Amino acid sequence: MNTEKWNTFLYLKGRTGISGNMVALFTMAFSLIAMPAFAQFHLADPGYIHNHKANELFDSGKYKAALQEYIQALSLRDNSPQVKYNMGNAFVKSGRVEDAVKTYKDLLSKAPKELQPRLYYNTGNALYQAKKYKDAAEFYRKALLADPGDRWAKENYEMSLKKMKLQKQKQKQKKQQDNKKKDDKKKSQKQNKADAQKKNDQKKQQKQPPSEQQQKKERARRMLKALREQEKQDRKKNAKRKTARPVERNVKDW
Repeated sequence: MNTEKWNTFLYLKGRTGISGNMVALFTMAFSLIAMPAFAQFHLADPGYIHNHKANELFDSGKYKAALQEYIQALSLRDNSPQVKYNMGNAFVKSGRVEDAVKTYKDLLSKAPKELQPRLYYNTGNALYQAKKYKDAAEFYRKALLADPGDRWAKENYEMSLKKMKLQKQKQKQKKQQDNKKKDDKKKSQKQNKADAQKKNDQKKQQKQPPSEQQQKKERARRMLKALREQEKQDRKKNAKRKTARPVERNVKDW
């Protein structure tokens, strides 16, 4: 099927900003109503059938099931930027943000010019969800350059810059806390090592026999103690002699 005809059969749905914690996405679908003359032709096309079914599943919130249908459609229409774009949106809604970013980026060089602002925008949203605020801001900036009147891109760009600043502050605080924990841990380990070394040295000293000098000191101490004890005993004996009374004898007076 001619790619240009496929590009004709699409419509864009509305979107919301991310300030309300919602990712804004364009959902592209093939419209049977837009060109009635081609309706029967598209109904017979398997790629269209899978894409149409995927869009219905997407609209009903069944994103994983929609993703499988988009993959089927893309296997039949590998050159369709619309299907690949929708698949990227389904990746986002299914929580596969990295896959969405890759899909959008791959599509940027192949997509029609009118689709590029939306690709920039949705790539920004996917990166925002992944908390890659710096990269998200860059894609919102590109979306604004492609479409200066896009107020959602402007709002999300400003939001990304704020988030990026806050993220840097948190990273700085975390780094400071981590460094403090490392320093405290090193100090604690150093102190524990010193305490263990001290205990080990004390044990070694207890186990080792006294040196010759220590033995001499110990002998001198004991001798001095013995002399003092002897002096003490001698003083006690002398004190007893002095206080002893003389023995009286009975002498007869003849």
